[in-house]
Amino acid sequence: MDMRTFSLKLHRWCGLAMGLFLLNAGLSGATLVFRDDLDDYFNADVVEVRPGAAMLPVAGMVAALAEQRPDAKLKRFFTGADAGKAWRFQLAPRGGAAPLASDEVWLDPYTGRITGERLMGAVRLDRRHLMPMIQHWHDSLYMGNTGLTIIGAVALVWLMSSLLGIYLAVPRAGSLLKALVIKRGASTFKLVYDSHRVAGLATCVVLLGSAFSATYLGLPNQFKAVVSLISPTTEPLLKRLPDHKAAPRVGMDQAIAIAQAVLPGATLRGLSPHADKGVYQVRLRLADDINAGNGTGRVIVDMHDGAVHEVRSFKNAGSAGDTVLAWMYPLHSGQAFGTPGRVVIVLIGVFPGLLALTGAWIWWRRRSTLAARRAPVRAVA
Repeated sequence: MDMRTFSLKLHRWCGLAMGLFLLNAGLSGATLVFRDDLDDYFNADVVEVRPGAAMLPVAGMVAALAEQRPDAKLKRFFTGADAGKAWRFQLAPRGGAAPLASDEVWLDPYTGRITGERLMGAVRLDRRHLMPMIQHWHDSLYMGNTGLTIIGAVALVWLMSSLLGIYLAVPRAGSLLKALVIKRGASTFKLVYDSHRVAGLATCVVLLGSAFSATYLGLPNQFKAVVSLISPTTEPLLKRLPDHKAAPRVGMDQAIAIAQAVLPGATLRGLSPHADKGVYQVRLRLADDINAGNGTGRVIVDMHDGAVHEVRSFKNAGSAGDTVLAWMYPLHSGQAFGTPGRVVIVLIGVFPGLLALTGAWIWWRRRSTLAARRAPVRAVA
């Protein structure tokens, strides 16, 4: 068996094994490219608020939230997309309380009133839960870390199969342009075969980028280990900080002001308090950020003295390896290239499943034809 025959068989069996996964990943991923926009649209009745003279300070919002939800404590919050949008607050049970009936609420930043709520991770087809449900399904098939590992493994196989497909699509001799031609008037098999090859080659750059970044998102530790062989990567500071139990003396509003002073011109996108580590993680979006949603700016501010422990963004991610990792989600979602990049990801979303289905059909037709040729010819009476 020569190299090309071996590559063909491996490409074929990889495609058959992961066909349904790719169909799911492509369609659900295309839907999630505009996740926040769609989520705001579906939930406009609780997201849209009337802007007042001034927003409450964050401390005021948290206090209002505590009055309305005494059973919960703040896990993190995200600001609205603009001044007329509610903020999203994610919650956790307070102390040893029972699981929450709803763990994310929309809060009017001008009045502090909760306008709506939902349970993240719930399998419900109503408008409140639709986009988070698709997100959970896309990320982990609702199987937690096991599902995440499965998705990462499929992405790795997809990456390898895509490279094999490019190798097989390139003609042994002659012009590469011939591989991008669909012959008119050919048989159905030839039309499907040519379409499979041309679609794979035409979308290979985007699909390779998607497969590459999906491998990191599903298998982050393994991916980092490989990247570290080329350029060292840094363990997240939150994992390296020692536990700290002292009561905080720096409020959230002060921490936000400190973070914005470190990254002037950046827009606040959210904050996560980590009381066990004694720090706040402030999320900021730079003016030319590659992440149009929550941005890549991350500032770690000490809860006790306001010291800045770390400043990260796509511009100063650290080593070359850290920079590669910082680009993975924006690349995967298309946000790295603005609205045009996201539109491309949406349009390309159908191709992984299309390639898998046409590949399976080609395999089936060849198998059927070969079986017919091998079948014994019945004698005519």
